[in-house]
Amino acid sequence: MYHSYGLKGQGYNSRIIMSDIRVEVLNIVISLTSLCLIHWQTSKLERRDGYARERIGAIDALKGICIIGVVFIHAAYLTPFNLTFCRSLDFAVPFFFIASGFLLSARFEGTLNAREFYRKLFFRVVLIYLIFVVGTRIFKGGEMTAQAVILDALLGRTNYNYYFIPLILQFYLLFPFLIRYRERLNSPFVFCMVALFSFISFMGNHYVEQPYWDSNPYYLIFIGKDFSYFCFGMFISQYDVSRLHFRNYSLSLLIFLAGAACLMLLTGEYLLTYAYPFAAFVFSVAAYNLIKGQGWLRIMEDLGRQTLVIYLVHSTLQGSLVVKYFYNEKHPWGIELVLVVCITLILSYGFSKVFMAVYNPAVAYCLQTRKKQ
Repeated sequence: MYHSYGLKGQGYNSRIIMSDIRVEVLNIVISLTSLCLIHWQTSKLERRDGYARERIGAIDALKGICIIGVVFIHAAYLTPFNLTFCRSLDFAVPFFFIASGFLLSARFEGTLNAREFYRKLFFRVVLIYLIFVVGTRIFKGGEMTAQAVILDALLGRTNYNYYFIPLILQFYLLFPFLIRYRERLNSPFVFCMVALFSFISFMGNHYVEQPYWDSNPYYLIFIGKDFSYFCFGMFISQYDVSRLHFRNYSLSLLIFLAGAACLMLLTGEYLLTYAYPFAAFVFSVAAYNLIKGQGWLRIMEDLGRQTLVIYLVHSTLQGSLVVKYFYNEKHPWGIELVLVVCITLILSYGFSKVFMAVYNPAVAYCLQTRKKQ
């Protein structure tokens, strides 16, 4: 099965493509069925009163778990099960799109001050991203030209996982427009059309992928394949997720598992449906509601609040420091994998705390100085 990890140049022929397309169509049908059920069951929950003005513990905790998943994905090459390992954690990045749609939609009503929104976006995300784009290029000894830095920022090519930031920034830029149509996502038909567009876009990515991930602008900057995740976050933010429980989604879980089993039998390998992140999200929220109040969840929540800087710095620390000085291939790969991930997370978290402790006062000082002038 040719998936997003790519098998170009390995005897890829038209017969395999046609076989894959048939499986992909079945994948889409199963995923849409699962998503329809998730949408229907969510719409039966109570609406949330008002708009969130404080942080939402469940979302922060899930972001913390997801950043751990991302670090595991980027360390998976140290294991003999690289591809399967990555697929099992494929919920991690879509979770961030869902969480972004959820948090933005939960904090704003149908209209917002776009100018103020974009101003805050620049200082909270864009400027931090640009600092890391330039810093990473300097660290790697790359050519420091305006053109190179601009392309790095637009395509996220400075570091192999930076592509995510230009993608999510596009959703932030579109959000003041999208929020006006949030209520329409309550229609199962509208949401299924959004999902179908994303699924077909994602499938299209499989067949235009280039030999190297950073030579494919479609994969790097096109938001179509992730659009439904962001919209799902906007949709579910209207409901009181603190009341979400496993029993609310028992039917969709059964359909999802049956569909996944069907696809596994057809392909002979572990294959995730496009609905996997949606199902993983609602069941993760249900799990959080079941165990909330546990002390370790506060650690996950704090980790989730630092995800931007952790995401931007972890792969550099992991590749240039942790694997180089702490990894020993003579030891069991499982132990070494956990060691690499834990050290990477600790260093990245510590770096994030220090960076933000310097960044926030510096920005506040610059803005205050500018106002006085």
